[in-house]
Amino acid sequence: MSARPAHETSFDALVAAFVQQAKRLPQVREILVERVEDADRIWTVIDAEPFDRSARAPVYAVELAALDAAGTPDVAFRLVNRREYAQCDLGGIVPTDAAVVWSRERVADRA
Repeated sequence: MSARPAHETSFDALVAAFVQQAKRLPQVREILVERVEDADRIWTVIDAEPFDRSARAPVYAVELAALDAAGTPDVAFRLVNRREYAQCDLGGIVPTDAAVVWSRERVADRA
């Protein structure tokens, strides 16, 4: 039996804490994780009026709360409003190799 590295455990805890809170925000559509050497990234895709800061602020607050709850692993948060990229595919913005850890559409499909 091998133990998981402390960084991986704290990152997993951060992701879990973030998802638990962020999925309650109606503008959050999808949360993805990208594992890279320099810094792991958590991508949040929202659906809100373009450039609406009031839709972003609650997501930023949840990011900070998750960081506080899990300690401070080396992680970068990225937020993308899909309505701001209506003319292009989000695949050019969000990395295609990022793993979807939560999706409002997938939850709706199961209902």
